[in-house]
Amino acid sequence: MIIPTPSKGIQAIILVGLLFLLYLGLGIFKTIPLRPQSIHQWAQCDRASVALNYAQESMNFFLPRVHNLDNGTGITGMEFPFVNYSVGILYKIFGVHEYLYRLFVLCFFTFGLVFSFLLAKKFTNHFYFSIGIMLLFACSPLLAFYSSNFLPEPVSLSLAIIAWYTLISSIDSEKKFQWLIVWCILFSLASLIKISALINLPAMMIYYFFQMPEKYRLRKSLPIIVGALISLGVTFSWYKYAIFLSNSEHSEMFLLQSRPPQSFSEFLEVWDEVYKIWWERVYENFLLFILVAGILGSLLFSKLRNSKLMGIVVVLIITIALFLYLMWLQLQHHDYYMIPLYTLILFSMILTVEFIRKLNSKWITATLALLLVVGISYQFAMAKNHIRTSYKTDSWKYGSIHFNNFFDMESILLNSGVQTKDRVISVFDHSPEISLYLMNRKGVTVSYRKHKDVFETYLNSGLFSYVVYNTQSNYEDVSFNSDGYPIKEVFNNNGIIIYKIELDSLPNKMKVNTPILLSPWN
Repeated sequence: MIIPTPSKGIQAIILVGLLFLLYLGLGIFKTIPLRPQSIHQWAQCDRASVALNYAQESMNFFLPRVHNLDNGTGITGMEFPFVNYSVGILYKIFGVHEYLYRLFVLCFFTFGLVFSFLLAKKFTNHFYFSIGIMLLFACSPLLAFYSSNFLPEPVSLSLAIIAWYTLISSIDSEKKFQWLIVWCILFSLASLIKISALINLPAMMIYYFFQMPEKYRLRKSLPIIVGALISLGVTFSWYKYAIFLSNSEHSEMFLLQSRPPQSFSEFLEVWDEVYKIWWERVYENFLLFILVAGILGSLLFSKLRNSKLMGIVVVLIITIALFLYLMWLQLQHHDYYMIPLYTLILFSMILTVEFIRKLNSKWITATLALLLVVGISYQFAMAKNHIRTSYKTDSWKYGSIHFNNFFDMESILLNSGVQTKDRVISVFDHSPEISLYLMNRKGVTVSYRKHKDVFETYLNSGLFSYVVYNTQSNYEDVSFNSDGYPIKEVFNNNGIIIYKIELDSLPNKMKVNTPILLSPWN
């Protein structure tokens, strides 16, 4: 029995309903009110800090700022701050509520899923299989966790997927030029937000080129060539400016360079760490094996492959391999670097489904449908468990719980006399930003390494009014001793001690805004 395809209106209701149930079941809605925490809290606070500084200090788009003042100004170069600036505008309108940031990212992630469905439907022309592909795609533990997070990767991925859809739609449209303008805008924005989105460009251009009539192929491809040059131009121009800004402001807050392996042994060392720590967050290995088998099967059996999809997948594999090489060392501790590469997984899913369907057997098609249901169910359980354990403080995946006592620090600081304008020295913080952002106070951080020398340098600068000491973040053999320093305790509770610096007792004070230029990581 063939299940009839519902009308477009019913399809839209089913799509929205399934996504709502998916988010509800995974527990994504429960994460919306949460402060930055769990996996990569460091990177989360860095991005959230930029948005908050836009709202509270300056809406100058070209001068993004963070709370860390190690360079004297907090100004830093970074990826195109579209997400941060947009959230800053929302903060201006609705007030500073971090759930707005999470909802903003989740909205874009949802758009990406909707267009992944539409993209799958363009190739399969089958509503139910396209729904299955979308749900399977969404149930990656990695994607599910970052779907409502503070990092920009899900936004960049979604824009890349939407750009793919507009590009493919332009080929058979009478308004080809208008579609390509939209594609150029969307793809440029995706690449500006995360330069890794450029891995899609060669596949896009080759796909478009070979869909044009052979006789006029080069002439018909001129619009996409121009669009590609514009995308490359604006992307590299921004990143060149970001590097200039980082150098001129002496900021090392955001990585703006490649990190390839220096030897084969280093390559293997990173892979070993990746496989042990977070590879399972991508997809279950058996599912990845099926996708690889689908790609190989499509290569070997020309009658069963979709040549258009095959071309996209092959080119993506090549460009992604190059990207992985250039950023290999970052993968050791940064699972979110994989997110821009998920366009390959999406197209591989569509290719595999089409390959199996072309076997043209009712039993095989029924088996494919069953496999999709089983795969979605299994991946759903994995993603749900990953989100649950990632936000569970006694889980090894949670990360550092040492900053949980900062979640409600703003009112404590005010009650202790620490005003919003007062600058603080945060002891101990292994990052340049986490405690400062959570407190919403400008200042600097002192980690465990050489903490005495670093602290004294900051203290004697005369640039800071208070010291915030996090006693719960100590290593057993490291502690902060306040004796002998011109500081007076004004608060002590829940593992946090606040000291007021007696500025008149400092021997040599530096001028305000003078950069100290110690590394934020000390």
